Amino acid sequence: MRNYIKNQVVDVLRSLSDACRLLNRLIAQKGDSQSEFILLQDMQSAAIEIGETIENSQRQETKAVKILEEACELMWQISQSLSEEKKGLCKRLRRELEEVKIEIESIPTEFEIVFLPYKASMWDSFESIWRAAKNDSASAAYVIPVPYFDRREDGSLGEMHYEGALFPEDVQVIGWKQYDFEKRHPDIIYFHNPYDEFNYVTSVHPFFYSDSLKKYTDKLVYIPYYVCSESTRRENCLQKGIMYADVVIVQSEKIKAEYVKFYRKEIDKNIPPNKFLALGSPKFDKVIRCMEPKNNLAVQWKRRADGRKIILYNTHLNNFLRYEEEALRKIETVFRHFTKRGDVLLLWRPHPLCKATLKAMRPELYEAYLKLEKGYTEEDIGILDEGADMYPAISAADAYYGDSSSMLSLFGVTGNPICIQDTSVTEYRYNRLRFEAAYIGSRQIYFTDADYNTLSRLDKANGHIEYIDGFPGGESGKKRLVSSMGMWKERLWLMPFSEGRACSYDVASGCWKVYELPEQWREENGRQTFLAGKQIGRYYFGFTSRRCGVMKLDMETGDIKYSEGNQQKLEEIAACNSGIICRQDCCEVEGKLYAACLRGNIVLAYDLDREETEMYQVGSINNRYITIAHDGRAFWLTTKEGTVIRWENGTDDIREFTVDISGYHMDWENAFASSLYAEGYLWLFAYSSNMNIRVNVLTYEIEKAYVFPEAYDKENKVRVLKSWYEDGKVYFIDAYSYAMVCMDGQKNAVRYELSAGTGFDRTMNRILRKAWTVTDRDKYSEYIHRENREPGKNLGGFLDYIKIKEPLTDTEQRACFLRFTKCPKGNSGEVIHRRMTERE
Repeated sequence: MRNYIKNQVVDVLRSLSDACRLLNRLIAQKGDSQSEFILLQDMQSAAIEIGETIENSQRQETKAVKILEEACELMWQISQSLSEEKKGLCKRLRRELEEVKIEIESIPTEFEIVFLPYKASMWDSFESIWRAAKNDSASAAYVIPVPYFDRREDGSLGEMHYEGALFPEDVQVIGWKQYDFEKRHPDIIYFHNPYDEFNYVTSVHPFFYSDSLKKYTDKLVYIPYYVCSESTRRENCLQKGIMYADVVIVQSEKIKAEYVKFYRKEIDKNIPPNKFLALGSPKFDKVIRCMEPKNNLAVQWKRRADGRKIILYNTHLNNFLRYEEEALRKIETVFRHFTKRGDVLLLWRPHPLCKATLKAMRPELYEAYLKLEKGYTEEDIGILDEGADMYPAISAADAYYGDSSSMLSLFGVTGNPICIQDTSVTEYRYNRLRFEAAYIGSRQIYFTDADYNTLSRLDKANGHIEYIDGFPGGESGKKRLVSSMGMWKERLWLMPFSEGRACSYDVASGCWKVYELPEQWREENGRQTFLAGKQIGRYYFGFTSRRCGVMKLDMETGDIKYSEGNQQKLEEIAACNSGIICRQDCCEVEGKLYAACLRGNIVLAYDLDREETEMYQVGSINNRYITIAHDGRAFWLTTKEGTVIRWENGTDDIREFTVDISGYHMDWENAFASSLYAEGYLWLFAYSSNMNIRVNVLTYEIEKAYVFPEAYDKENKVRVLKSWYEDGKVYFIDAYSYAMVCMDGQKNAVRYELSAGTGFDRTMNRILRKAWTVTDRDKYSEYIHRENREPGKNLGGFLDYIKIKEPLTDTEQRACFLRFTKCPKGNSGEVIHRRMTERE
């Protein structure tokens, strides 16, 4: 018997029992025969109605109907009997009505259960409950897809959609007009759209709003169509459907506590018992099952991949609403990156409501999105998955890349890698090393790279690269931490560029030490602490970048001393009092350390003994000097405009030269980045000019030393980062090709490339593993990596990491994500059905 009917019958039987007691009182009063007669008539009508209800709901005769027939006969006898006989008959009637009640309660209960999905893609939030109900002989389960409408710009209901034909083949659906809710009054109604009229993109048919459904069932049950991690948003707990639901099923005790907290605070302090129940989620049931045998669609996609890894690219509509055109550009860059890679296959799954949302809320993006989608399919960039069922994509994918969404909590259960895209990151090249600072030894070059803040060494004989270590405790997302390097007694010293500390590395033991710089230095000099510096014996000296001062580092003891220069005088004579004071060039001459000053026609001279800084004004007051070198007799300076100046300190002998050789030109305001003197020549290294040149210091003849093949790029401003003269050879870092170039006196060049085949791959793999390492394996958020500008933490690095990760599936990740559901065995559907039909 239907539970709803059974409850009605039992209620009427209780009323009949009450009527029997009233009848007894009337009989005892002996005088109101008219009231007795009317009461007996009503009781008889109710008994007949109960009998008919039982007969209509049962396929065979029941004892209860026969007893009711006898009870009706007793009622007639009571109406015809003398008063002294009525009491005995009334007593028999009460016994028979109680016997009917016992018979009714013994009849097996049957539940009529209605499921109201509106999007076929959201069917997974019901499916395992429906299967449990379908397999229960005492339940009748009906799936009634709900029609829904797009919202027009004015909020009115637009085009209607009905997805009844999109449900799985084994799900038999009933048309929404065929089921009479009022007449059938289902025992349980499950719904998963809590927004009712407050959804501004779509709206289910108003008949299916929660306040309407409440009238047609004894138990209105809300099941969220999404899942969360360890928390949920406030607005999820306060939707209209939550208020009208008799029961709200949530995935875990933590989520339940949040629903209770917000509901109690903002809606009703007196929450009905068992309104919120933590019984798991059918969506977790589905993902747990989908990790077992692959479905046909997933198998087809795997076949198309032909051994390549499949990357699920999930784009959410929230990104379009927040970032608009930038979100579209991001997707374009992702597509372009995948067209360049034949080792992975892209599986794009846009949010099912993306088009409808753009059309309603961002119409200016709608056509651009359609064009993007068309290009994706026509160029056959990858697989486009617009199916209602997301689980084939989850089942087929080897990794997840894309926006944050509720799918993350489900995909995490697979144990496969996850990376959330950053809309602002559109450059995915990471697999390169760029020389930054270096110490050039007789056999090896120790160097740091500009992007990854790692220390490596290069064998000069064969070009082999050996990764040593990352900087200790450095900010991995911060680039260019080191400005220069020194070596003393097998200890490398790394001088700060954009970090407020120096480091030393013991080559023999592999131990690091860190030496923090005073906070005042960092505040005064900003992100570029030191630029110009030089090692002299056991000491390293560095000019601070924005204050007139010099750091003296004892590489024997690690002691750091700072000598403040005459800042006031510098400001008085400088043409400009902002920006950095000097770039990288330093030269030692007769106990003084000289540096060119960018703020005017100034040369700084630091006396190594007296630890004081002097200032010389050289040449035109309009000059601003970039580089400085000394040839043993005279200083050579270059201005921002590229003029070369020869100056003998202590005399008035100043000569200016203009670079005038065939093919030479400069493309921006700084011609040269650095300079050095070697074997009779002044070498000048390009900043924005198209070549390095050298000047014969005796004849003043200027000649080409090295011509750059690439055009100048203002985004990558400086062509040459550093220059050195060691072991009779000139070295410089080509910032455009990421190479170190070694040249002899005859201008013969040897290039050290930081590329594949020279130990590069192993270095990159170590960088990747470090970038994607999970440090706290008990914390789910550690498994959800986020794309950023850190070393290797972009799409390119993610794809390469997937290729080297063994094993790809992480069992600890799976266990961590399964904590999100109360039923980690995948049986929440059975638990929910049992609880809702009260069969615990």
